Amino acid sequence: MSPCSSHALASTLPAGTIQLESTVTSIKQTEDEVTIELETGWSQAFTHVIMAIPPRLVSRISFHPELSETTKSKLADTPPWMAGQAKVLAVYDRPFWRDSGQSGQGMSWAGVLQEIHDASQPGGLAALFGFFRLSAAERLVFDQDELNRRVVDQLVRLFGEEARQPREVIYVDWSSDRHTATVQDGVPLTDFPVYEPIALDTAWEGRLSLAGTETDSLFGGHIEGALRAAERVVEQL
Repeated sequence: MSPCSSHALASTLPAGTIQLESTVTSIKQTEDEVTIELETGWSQAFTHVIMAIPPRLVSRISFHPELSETTKSKLADTPPWMAGQAKVLAVYDRPFWRDSGQSGQGMSWAGVLQEIHDASQPGGLAALFGFFRLSAAERLVFDQDELNRRVVDQLVRLFGEEARQPREVIYVDWSSDRHTATVQDGVPLTDFPVYEPIALDTAWEGRLSLAGTETDSLFGGHIEGALRAAERVVEQL
């Protein structure tokens, strides 16, 4: 989801609803409520809690009553599709590749990037973004400057010398984000996971739900899966 879309959705919510930079450490069930506690010490009670984080990250939260070993295994065995990936964005003044009839899209096994797309803004700055062919461990071999240089060299080979001088190169490695990936996610996936809704223990029925793209049986791992998972949980409630 783009920042503009996120901001548009956020503007429809009551002030104070969104807590940024807030990591949940504990979820406790009482007779009538479910209380969540943040690492800052802040806590609040709700009638129902919906978690849309990758299932593997659920294990970092303390639950009372504790989740069963069966449920913990289901969560641990559900890998986030993009957790081990990294994304790079090369920003330019204009989409020069279109001058020669190029789409800005490409697939490659000859450089650091495997999948490349035109991410230009209508009426704004131009950009090419790519997903890496290199695994998380392979990316760590290079420092940031060298990785960026290899990205630009590949874009030059594909789209010409005008790709040599981007205004900016923006790099995001999800495998190093503690709110996205675990140590397990450093191992590249060799096949697309089979995703499906994850049932929680009986003790948490009606109090806690798992949403998020990794719980959708049709489009797990994609934005469509996230939307479908949200709709599914809301309809159940």
